Amino acid sequence: MKIRSQFIISLIVFGVILIATVASVILTSQQTAYLSAQKEQAATIQQGASNLNYLSNYYFLYQEDLKLDQWRSAFNSLSDDVSRLKLNNPAQQTLVNNLDGDLQNLHSVFETVVSYLQNAPRNVSVRIDPQFQTQWIRMALQNQVIAVDVSQLSQAITNQADQLSLMSTVLVFILFGTFGVYLLTTYLLIYRRALNSISNLQAETKIIGSGNLDHRIKIVRQDEVGELSQAFNQMTANLKTVTSCKADLENEVARRKLAETALRASEQ
Repeated sequence: MKIRSQFIISLIVFGVILIATVASVILTSQQTAYLSAQKEQAATIQQGASNLNYLSNYYFLYQEDLKLDQWRSAFNSLSDDVSRLKLNNPAQQTLVNNLDGDLQNLHSVFETVVSYLQNAPRNVSVRIDPQFQTQWIRMALQNQVIAVDVSQLSQAITNQADQLSLMSTVLVFILFGTFGVYLLTTYLLIYRRALNSISNLQAETKIIGSGNLDHRIKIVRQDEVGELSQAFNQMTANLKTVTSCKADLENEVARRKLAETALRASEQ
């Protein structure tokens, strides 16, 4: 195979590997950035869930309408945040779906307690009412479930982001390793072999240049150096032919001169 063809093939292979690696690095970086945004969203949801827990407890203790409005507003905001979580991982998406269902259960329990508090007689303390205590415990448990779901979701997103970050680092090292392998391969298979072939050709031509026209250069590779060696052999053969013809001509001239000299001597 010719040196030019070897170089082109190695360049194409390196280009394909380079493009694939760079594309993988870009894709991984985009996924890492997306997961980082989702992780921040999960942290916002976690903070919103804690805020809901505080507002619900405050409302249960003091029944202020302002806290009720704040709870409902915070719940709607939290629901919107959960709905914006779109994850490609099935396990993570399952956690998101569970979180959304737990939020709906939380809303149902809270509204039940609100309805109970609004309809309860004002002259009786509802804090010691077993029914109210049961609903409050349900509310607390539901808040804990949401907190656990958000924590698991945040941890899952963090783990996936860490894996992608590690993969991106590995791909960068692969990219540099591929470049190093390409340079080494180019040096060993093309540059070094070409230099060796040229050095051998130079040594062979010195033999011919010393006057040995019977010497023939060995052609061991079918590449540009091999074609050059074949051209040198052809040139040497032609030169030998021309030299032989010149020698025969010189011999003929010398013979005729001798004949003429002998003829003149005979005539004298």
